[in-house]
Parts: sequence; C-alpha cells; structure tokens
Amino acid sequence: MPSEAREMLYVQTGDDLRVIDAHTFAPVATISVGDHTDDVVGSRDGRMAYANAAISSGNPLGISDVGRVVAIDTATNKIVWSRALDGHPQHLTVSRDGARLYAPALNSNYVSVFDTATGQIVERWFATPGHHGTELSPDGKHLYVGNVYTGLIYVYDTDSGKIARTYDAGTAVRPFKIDAAEKRIYYQLSSLHGFEVRDLDSGRVTNVIDFPLPAKIEASNKTFSHGMAISPDGRSLVAVGTISKFVRVYSLPDLKLLGTVPVGDDANWVRIRADGKVAFVSNRGSGTISAIDIAGLKEITRIPGGSHPGRFDIVDVPEPPRPATTR
Repeated sequence: MPSEAREMLYVQTGDDLRVIDAHTFAPVATISVGDHTDDVVGSRDGRMAYANAAISSGNPLGISDVGRVVAIDTATNKIVWSRALDGHPQHLTVSRDGARLYAPALNSNYVSVFDTATGQIVERWFATPGHHGTELSPDGKHLYVGNVYTGLIYVYDTDSGKIARTYDAGTAVRPFKIDAAEKRIYYQLSSLHGFEVRDLDSGRVTNVIDFPLPAKIEASNKTFSHGMAISPDGRSLVAVGTISKFVRVYSLPDLKLLGTVPVGDDANWVRIRADGKVAFVSNRGSGTISAIDIAGLKEITRIPGGSHPGRFDIVDVPEPPRPATTR
C-alpha cells in the first residue's frame, strides 16, 4: 500500500455500493447507483473505482438485456460518469496503466473496452456469450476470461484484442487467480466444491483440490465454491467454500492446507489487504463481511454489509493533500 493512502472496501450490495475502512472496519459512505450492482474494482492509483449494474428488463430468466458501468471518484465518492453496456454485466478488470476498463457481458458477443477517462467504449473484442470472470496477467499483456457456457478460459492479447489461447475446463468457469509468474492458474468450477490447478505452459491440470461436502447441499446455479485470492507476497491462497460456509487457507506453491475458517451464509468473494494479514469475505446470505486473520486462522469480526453483499475490491485511496503550514 502506498504511503499516505487508506485502504477501503468498495462493496456491491443491492442498488448501492458500501465503503468500509479496511483497518478500522468502520462504515465510511454509501454510494447510490440506482440499479442492481454486480461488481466493483479500483484503479491501481486508488483515485477511481468502477462498478457495473444490471438494469431489470423483465426477462423471466433473470438476465438483463442491458446494464451500465459507472466511474466513482474515491476522493468524494461521487459518480463522475455513467455509460450503457449491452447485455448483462459481469466481472470488471482495469488495465495495468489504468487507461482501459474491460467489461464482459453474459449475453453479448463482445468484451467492451472503456476509456476510463471519458467512459466511452473504444474497442469491442469478439466473444462467445457466457463470458463471466476476468483477470489481468501480471504484466498486463493478457486478459483471462472464464466462460460459464462453453467451459473455456479465453486468453486475450490486450494489444490486439484477439484470442491468443484457450484452455478447456469442461464446465462453467467461476472465479480464478493467476500466479505472479503467469505459470499457474487456480480456478473454481460449477458443481466442484474446491478448485483445480492448471499449468499454463503445458495446459495440463496438475492438481484438483476437493473440499469436504456438507450433509445438505443448498447452492444456487450449482455454485459450490465462489471466491479466490492470492496474498500480495504470493505465499498464500485463500479459497471460499460457499456451500460449506468456510474459507480454506493454503500455502503456495506447495498447496499445503494451513487451516479452515468458518464464515457466513452464501460466501461469495474474497480479497486480501495489502499487508497480507487480513482477508475479507462477503457473506451474501448473512448480509455481512467476514474479516479473517490469515496467520491466526480465525475470524476477527463480521461487518454489516447491507443487502446481499457480493463482489468487492480493496482500494488504496490517496489521502487528501494537507494544507500548507505557515509560521
């Protein structure tokens, strides 16, 4: 975390975003978006946050035909632009230089690329409907996109917008993370309570981690596990077991299980603070955010998260400049 910055959780919840201090766990602000929010991500410099929202169209399948993307100035928590997005919005990713925002839609043939300064769509990359999760490679040269219809992981070249490679996971791809060397990808799948590990060079699956199943399974859309995060030092992986109401912590790269921590109902997302000490987990069914002591393998507290809190990001918001002192 840069000096003179404050880590804030920006959490999508209902038609709003909640802002929570990542160190004191205190609420800071509520930002009204006006439509059902789906995801939120911060810029690398912490000055902006970007969220998307689905606009209800009456589709009986619960899929929106149109959504929108908004940009938020983190200094004021005010929306500075709002733009339409064709299709039901999915997970957002910001380019390494902060100039572009990649926005897939579930029922669209494109990944829309927004100019973060103006909010204009400057590129449309061809896509297969079903694009869901996105993750940028560490060097920013590739955008990985998991698809819930084809079961493929698509790797886009961010310079050309063309697909450079695909990996066949066999079924709907849920959240995933890429290691710092871009050698391994850890990903969750629908109907798998756990995650798989794949070598990116060879394309082969090298490990399948199974979580113990609860006696009674209750999961919408067969989402048994949803949420993964790698610690800033690359030495720990935190994975959410949604239907078992826990997170599991593994050491990397050996994937040794370090421990299991109970969380709330319908756990959905996880992110780790910059110091690597605390992981936050959203509990949609409980309306809370669990703060987890990673080293101590215990829950510190549960923070009120509003209605159905899901995706969120930790944003390093710069402190406002201090006024000059005079003598």
